[in-house]
Amino acid sequence: MSGVMYIDAWLHHAPRCASRAGSSFPRLSSQNLQRPCYHVRKSFSNLSHAPFTGAAVTSPFISQCHKFRAEYDQAVSLSTRVLQLGTSELEYERIRVSREFENSNPSVDRENWLEHSIKNFRERITSQVFTDNTKLNAAAKYVLSAKSKLFRPRLGLMVARLLYARITTEGAYQATGADSNNLSSLSGSDAIMSGDLLERIMRLLQSYEIVHVGSLVHDDILDNAKTRRGLPTVHVKMGTKIATLVGDLMLTRACSTVAKLGSQQLTLRMAKALENLIKGELMQVEGTDTADVMLCDYLKKIFLKTASPIAECCASIADLLRQDESVRHRCYLIGLHVGMAFQIYDDLLDYRSSSTDLGKPTLNDLSSGLITMPLLMALPESPELESLLTDGTVSAGKVDIVLPFVNSSHAFARSQCAVMMHLAEVSRLLRCLDSKEAAPESPLSESAQTLLRFIYDTLTRSTG
Repeated sequence: MSGVMYIDAWLHHAPRCASRAGSSFPRLSSQNLQRPCYHVRKSFSNLSHAPFTGAAVTSPFISQCHKFRAEYDQAVSLSTRVLQLGTSELEYERIRVSREFENSNPSVDRENWLEHSIKNFRERITSQVFTDNTKLNAAAKYVLSAKSKLFRPRLGLMVARLLYARITTEGAYQATGADSNNLSSLSGSDAIMSGDLLERIMRLLQSYEIVHVGSLVHDDILDNAKTRRGLPTVHVKMGTKIATLVGDLMLTRACSTVAKLGSQQLTLRMAKALENLIKGELMQVEGTDTADVMLCDYLKKIFLKTASPIAECCASIADLLRQDESVRHRCYLIGLHVGMAFQIYDDLLDYRSSSTDLGKPTLNDLSSGLITMPLLMALPESPELESLLTDGTVSAGKVDIVLPFVNSSHAFARSQCAVMMHLAEVSRLLRCLDSKEAAPESPLSESAQTLLRFIYDTLTRSTG
């Protein structure tokens, strides 16, 4: 399949995305929409610095006055570039990025530290949301007892460890005194993180995890989902009223915990994450007018619902560790790229894994009418798919007709490549964080390699 069709499709999205962004984002002029001269890139490592003719997709949702807005916009719209690549280039880039990540060597000591730190995490967040109401407590305990790999808090702890190793080496921050609650015995550049600092980081991570779980409770109610992780959803088991209230309770407890950390910036970040969650869910409820803007709207939605909370959490960790603006900015971008990749891969798993692996029905999104990355990547190859879509959803009773088009296209390869594009950016950003003087191709520190391998293993898993 020639890449020309995909380039045309990619360019076709540009004016549509600009118009969807509204008056707060300037429309692309006709001269900016002229067909550029393309060549096949042999590396994604510099994609964030390359000219981008497509319209950014997040402008209405990222503060217009933020100095890094343009870079954040480009980060969210990064995966639209997968439409430029032909079949052989897709496979080349998948293998290249995979090898880079597979060659990273995680530290056993750091993995042990992580497991020790996360050991009682579920008990901590359960106690954080308990009240004097037995019904709410029962509902909260039921929701929080569901199986979870705790990806978000694990990611946050490794980001914290990476930053702490970096700043103690450079002398930018030093913990005071020895603490009996220290959870690490590493030496050298990996100086011991004080118990007080670690406790503040844990409270922050608990709060973002509670927001995540609480938002899932509300999502299940809005979607009328019957199961999650193989168990009945809380509104099915305990009623919609109790489920709604326990979701509300989780969000309020998360906010109050962050507020008690005593930083206005942390509170503002949490508020922005919650605001974006609501905007993302509203986009899903309202649907999309036409197929022309579905990819742009999909990327907006997964930024708002998945990537934004992870990005704000990673940046908040940098805030807690008293990092300068450039480091906070890079941490935000790392979280953003991880969040985008995580959701795209999760949507890919919905098509490719079994119900047992995922802990939920396969093709759950498609059966619910949701249009996600695999279907969007199939559209350029099968324009007739548009007739099966209505208001941004798969028309009722059309799932069995849609699926063969997706399976016979290069949609899965393009979706996987989109994940790899975001992972390549994570690798680049980690090199920037490792050392101010580090060369672009210099080896990553053990902390960075451990983080990189954790992200890669999560985003190449076969289970939910």
